[in-house]
Amino acid sequence: LVGASAVVIHDIPASSDDWLHAFLERQQALDPALIVTSISDLGDHSPFANRPATDLTVAALSGICMINGRKDSTPLREPGNQTALVAALAAFIGTLAARANLAHGGDGQAVHVSALEAMVNVIGPTILQCSYQADSPKRRESADGFLFDCADGQVSIIVSAQRSWQTILDIWEIDLDPADARFNTDGARRKHIDDVREVLRPALSSKLRREVFEELCGVRVPCGMLLSPADLPFDPHLGERGSMIAARERDDDPVTWLPGPSFRVAGEIPAQSGRLHAHGEDTAVALALVPLAGARA
Repeated sequence: LVGASAVVIHDIPASSDDWLHAFLERQQALDPALIVTSISDLGDHSPFANRPATDLTVAALSGICMINGRKDSTPLREPGNQTALVAALAAFIGTLAARANLAHGGDGQAVHVSALEAMVNVIGPTILQCSYQADSPKRRESADGFLFDCADGQVSIIVSAQRSWQTILDIWEIDLDPADARFNTDGARRKHIDDVREVLRPALSSKLRREVFEELCGVRVPCGMLLSPADLPFDPHLGERGSMIAARERDDDPVTWLPGPSFRVAGEIPAQSGRLHAHGEDTAVALALVPLAGARA
């Protein structure tokens, strides 16, 4: 099937199937026009590349949770599997870019998509707002979720899965009455989420967000630090991946942080100028393209 295909799209982590990734590399060597698009939660090469993740934990890491939720209450993720949908959109755009490159005489490409970076792009305007105002936006109204207080903020922890819940109880040495029906099933824990927070509060109150994140990921429990848009430019994970770009309108202006592209072509980030365009700078260029767009239509 791969040998007869122009594009291969997959979301299988490199750590879980090395054979597949080696096979696809061989196929690309045999067929220079082949485009391989891979989608991952946290990125194919990164400090967090092989860590477990869910829609909620990716959302928390991206900063989107910090602007969602009830006013003066718990931050929350977007409804539905937004991180998967946004990653798919980024993969669609990246794959089309690779096809366009091929149509103009280029070779096939390896397109890499990180759901985390795609979500960071979603709140690009919010990050820009934080850069100018030095403050995070106020939270909007939404529904509830699995977010817990710790010493320096909040973390998202998946306590619905029985295996994850039992692992949390074991590593933090929390003893519960087996007859207490509030904690015995996924549905019961969801219904009594405030009681779950009280059970975990003693263990979490003295721990930092990153400490909880590292500890739970180490035992394969999905967890995400609740990062604000103002945190993202200084996050070590995004920093090592080169996800955030420092830009200025003029050399003596303060730095404004912007998210980079949400997809990579052949593992490379498209060139960035590092300079913000002045107001109206591109107006003439944009207006010159209008007749051309009309002619194409």
